[in-house]
Amino acid sequence: MTGDRVIDRFFNVFETERGMLYIRSNRCPRYLDQFGQSKYTSVCTDLAAIVFLALMFASITVPILIILSIFVTIPGVAAVQEFVSLVVIPEGSEILSISAAVYIVASVCVAVVVHEFAHGVAMRAEDISIEEIGIECVLVFPVAAYVIPVDDSYEAASIRSRIRILSAGVFANVLL
Repeated sequence: MTGDRVIDRFFNVFETERGMLYIRSNRCPRYLDQFGQSKYTSVCTDLAAIVFLALMFASITVPILIILSIFVTIPGVAAVQEFVSLVVIPEGSEILSISAAVYIVASVCVAVVVHEFAHGVAMRAEDISIEEIGIECVLVFPVAAYVIPVDDSYEAASIRSRIRILSAGVFANVLL
């Protein structure tokens, strides 16, 4: 199958607006059904919700511990503070090479697409119909992706279903 035929098979609308290229499809949701109906999808989305909640807890707890370590000596927090200093303020000031920048941009592009794909699969696993999926590009680089549910089907879903859908994208990023 040639490249043009593959693109035509999945994406059926190409538009440009405000300097961005929009690649949209209402055909791709069929392919998401195949992943969404897998027997492992439910387990993965439940695991995603647990990971999501753990990451939220950590993102609140770690900064509080670091702030407290400024005023009070808490055993074990010094190691966390040293790690954060190492990550946030690396020693040396090397300039990013072009080849490394290409890999970083490519990685971010893949992460954006996989993130939204995971939301789409979770929607189909929860029996929420998808109206459209798409990618927004600047030049040839995808900077955003999206999945649009049909009408108010997402709002009508249970809280558990919405948590599973929202956490699926985060879980996909963690797996990457």
